[in-house]
Amino acid sequence: MTKIRWIPFLYLVILLAGAIWIPMLSGFEANESQMDLVLCPASWSHPFGCDSLGRDLFVRVMLGARTTLGLGVVTTIIAFFLGVVFGFISGMSRPRIDVFMMKLLEVLMSIPQLILISLCVLFFYRKVESPIGLFFGIALSLCLGAWMLMAKITRGLVKKEIMLDYIEAARALGASRWRIAYHHVFPNIKWDLLVAAGLQIPGFLMFESVLSFIGVGLQPPTASWGLLIQEGWKTLSSFPQLVLFPGAVLFLTVASFNLLFRKRPV
Repeated sequence: MTKIRWIPFLYLVILLAGAIWIPMLSGFEANESQMDLVLCPASWSHPFGCDSLGRDLFVRVMLGARTTLGLGVVTTIIAFFLGVVFGFISGMSRPRIDVFMMKLLEVLMSIPQLILISLCVLFFYRKVESPIGLFFGIALSLCLGAWMLMAKITRGLVKKEIMLDYIEAARALGASRWRIAYHHVFPNIKWDLLVAAGLQIPGFLMFESVLSFIGVGLQPPTASWGLLIQEGWKTLSSFPQLVLFPGAVLFLTVASFNLLFRKRPV
């Protein structure tokens, strides 16, 4: 890992540790309103200040990290599984099946992603009432709009790998199509797939924030970065710190994931 990659790695480790421990050690309840602290500025006791209900914004941002990062990771895992399975089946299948699956993928990818995700989220709003159920419903909705890219990446890597000489040698020795996929192709492309999955996390973080900001994502009193930005937007002209602090943490997190998983220059 190069020096530049230690910076985003350490930032993400510190952020994760803060998200786990700071809300428990701070002594402030996440949803506890304190009228004497309403919109108080940043100070040593409240590093980010307090919001319009007197809640400590720093603690809320750390709680939002739990929600937003958790949603990004869960969504990435689901999208990774669906995309890899679909891409492997397409890449290892006969030409007619491969062409059919790719045409189906192109049709699905032509649907505007934000509209598809918003419709799925609205569906889960009507079917699910618990916050945990809504969390996984939004994760599944984000995944339904993004697994196609993972499938296309997987299929391209599989097609590239099966053209190599050692695959031809395995076929000559009588290895079946799926034995080649499991024992030869997947082990050689798994790290590329993991990097591709890691690069999807920032996109999911942004999608969650956008959905919460426009009101079709997670709902109060749940804390997420998108909800914090939405709440602060109402008083942006008078108290910009309510948007700047959660927005800065979101920006640094997205940038850190992009730097951490970007490909090295050849």
